[in-house]
Amino acid sequence: MDEIILSCKEDLLTNTLVLKDRIRDIFENSSSQDEAYKKKNKLYFEGWHKKNHHFKKIIKLFMNVPTCEYMFTYL
Repeated sequence: MDEIILSCKEDLLTNTLVLKDRIRDIFENSSSQDEAYKKKNKLYFEGWHKKNHHFKKIIKLFMNVPTCEYMFTYL
């Protein structure tokens, strides 16, 4: 997977796989809600919402505080 990422950074498929892995990391590897919120905010500050319309919808969902709070409650 790392070879794919390095060879075509701006490819839609690659970006989709990377975003999926980053979101999965939030839920599977965050040890606290604070850590999950930091990872979520990092996605926004890295500009994922600017890559395309679909990513914008995904990041917008994560930026919605009540939705995130419900998703992160089990962490």
